[in-house]
Amino acid sequence: MNYSKQRSLILSILSSSEGHLTADEVYNKAREVNERISLGTVYRNLNALSEVGEIRRINIPGANTIFDKNAHKHLHFRCIKCGKIQDLSGESIDKIVDNFEQKTGNKVYSNDIVLNGLCKNCKTGENCVKA
Repeated sequence: MNYSKQRSLILSILSSSEGHLTADEVYNKAREVNERISLGTVYRNLNALSEVGEIRRINIPGANTIFDKNAHKHLHFRCIKCGKIQDLSGESIDKIVDNFEQKTGNKVYSNDIVLNGLCKNCKTGENCVKA
């Protein structure tokens, strides 16, 4: 894959982010560095990077698509109140996928598993800020 200045900038933004970003959030951060970058360029590059497996595109029903710098298989948790998305590190779905493939004969190539609930702060009523 060729890396233009724009693609490198977008990958850098995702790599340095603390959490998951929407295309609009990536675009706003990219404009701080390159005011000439277009939203279309950001979308094209995010899609290209996710297609080659450098980043992960996560489609969440009822929410914006987010992009994750961690392209490895892992689960996510989304707070239904504040919208905060968290990685569930150490949680593996390999056993579930292997079992499904063995029972059905199907082959799984990708998955987007998002657990929905309330984050600790929203659950206790504390101030919660989306990461």
